[in-house]
Amino acid sequence: MPRKTPTPKDAWSGHWIFNTNESNGKGAYRRMFYRGVCAIWGYVDQGKNLEGAKAGDKVLAYVNNQGLRAVGVVIDGEVKAGTGIFLQGAQQAKDEYHLTVRWEAIVPSGQAITVVEAASKGYDLPVRCTFAKLPHGAQAGMLEKELRERSPENPEDAI
Repeated sequence: MPRKTPTPKDAWSGHWIFNTNESNGKGAYRRMFYRGVCAIWGYVDQGKNLEGAKAGDKVLAYVNNQGLRAVGVVIDGEVKAGTGIFLQGAQQAKDEYHLTVRWEAIVPSGQAITVVEAASKGYDLPVRCTFAKLPHGAQAGMLEKELRERSPENPEDAI
């Protein structure tokens, strides 16, 4: 299937990608989904990696080795110090920050949109980013719609 090339008119439409950081926090994405946050920890610049979103923006959550698993809506855009997501053994990891999100659609791991699947639809996901704008609004919207269609009626059933 030939790759779709986004046109200049296909501008950003309020979608972000968030990497849940499973490489350094196994299972943290589950706690994020249950608690309604995007969370990071251990960055020298503290919570700056979560800054930029505003209320109503959409977040697509990427889980390492699975793919896109969830769609959320940013509540207020304020990044705050937080706890309870990243644990090192029984201890809280240092410098944890949260962005409040209402997770509206969560798909089971076996139904995630993988990097390969997204690429086959013409979207190369920037999965190495912690939190970044997803350009090409029409395609980002298509990924959002696909996730919503794959999500059970009660999103928590997919966690």
